Amino acid sequence: MAFEALTKNGYNLFEMSSMIQKAIRRCDIPHAAYAANEMSVKYRAYLWKRLLTVSAEDCYGIMTKEIMALKEADDYVNRRNKPGETNDLFIAKAVVLLCMAKKNRDADYLEYCDEAELSFAVKLGDENGRCWVEARDEHGFIIESEIVNDKELPLLSCPLDKAVEKMVRSIINTAHHCY
Repeated sequence: MAFEALTKNGYNLFEMSSMIQKAIRRCDIPHAAYAANEMSVKYRAYLWKRLLTVSAEDCYGIMTKEIMALKEADDYVNRRNKPGETNDLFIAKAVVLLCMAKKNRDADYLEYCDEAELSFAVKLGDENGRCWVEARDEHGFIIESEIVNDKELPLLSCPLDKAVEKMVRSIINTAHHCY
């Protein structure tokens, strides 16, 4: 029988870890706090590692420094406490700060920027009643491909390249407002 990492109420550790990150991205304080509470007793060090990761991957500005300071304060205050007898004030503050922080996912896009200039093409396709969007790199390899809908391509009131540019700008603006 394999070892399974379970939280204090029997939830899978990695499901709670995923839950906290998704809740923070959605500014959902109650669910993020619940997941943090589940992880804080048995997996406190991992919880702080996850909060630091979220601050670096999903939050705008210097939020990681704030979370590091809260972690250091938590370590200092709880240095003599046993698991289950800890003061979770600093974890609560970190969760609320991360939920309320302005979101930014720019770090996700840096993995494609190892060359001086990013070069890729976006292609709309339509076959057998399915519509999809493909992003290809400079060598023609597919970076991302997604089915858009099961209908024909929409009629455009402008050239395709302008429509794609508008779509990309709209997605970027929406992402910056949502995150």
